[in-house]
Amino acid sequence: MTLSLDHVTKDFGEGPVLKSVSVVFNPGEVACIVGPSGSGKSTLLRMLNRLETPDQGDVLVNGIPLKDTDKAIQQHRSQTGMVFQAFHLFNHLSVLDNCLLAPMTVLKQSKVEAKARALQALQEVDMIGYAHRYPANLSGGQKQRVAIARALSMTPQALLFDEPTSALDPEMVQEVLQAIRRVAAKKMTLVLVTHEMQFAAEIADRIIFMADGQIIEDRPGRSLLDDPMHPRTKQFLKSWLNGSVK
Repeated sequence: MTLSLDHVTKDFGEGPVLKSVSVVFNPGEVACIVGPSGSGKSTLLRMLNRLETPDQGDVLVNGIPLKDTDKAIQQHRSQTGMVFQAFHLFNHLSVLDNCLLAPMTVLKQSKVEAKARALQALQEVDMIGYAHRYPANLSGGQKQRVAIARALSMTPQALLFDEPTSALDPEMVQEVLQAIRRVAAKKMTLVLVTHEMQFAAEIADRIIFMADGQIIEDRPGRSLLDDPMHPRTKQFLKSWLNGSVK
């Protein structure tokens, strides 16, 4: 799946968060978006899944503008999974049932079909042994891995991650990053907003640096980290190296 923004602007009332942003995410590509807080990274990501509506510009799927209808948007979301910072699991459902809900209600899969895929997804993130536990009995890292499995249970063509480790204690971060490594190996379209710069350098086909609602640099592999070109990028990376990125 190819996901694109074409001159997208978004203003929540206090000045534009995205300023005429155009970008293309290609099939099977792993793209990481980095930058300071408030730069528009999460808004860009939410725009790709139409959780936000552009004030100007278009969201395109496979080169075709996404129609602004409930049916078209729901169809798009059924093919484009999203993993949030705060997990958003249903606490009254078991791990397995959290993964079954969307395939059965949105995709209209039988319970047998949905369960087979859900168990496979839990296996992929090393959570198969927790299938019958409830979210309250899981650590933050385990909850996030379940959230990834839940997204994978929909067999998406693209998967979006919005700072999936930012709410975790440091010791839990690595287990989630390992799960994302496995997802990246599946070669679906993957867009990841993250502050984990070394991880981005490890897995990304390209790294995009955003600041002030704009894409400042869009570079292949880890070249953005090794040889930043724009002064704003250099300033950000210097702050990161000094441990003061915000």
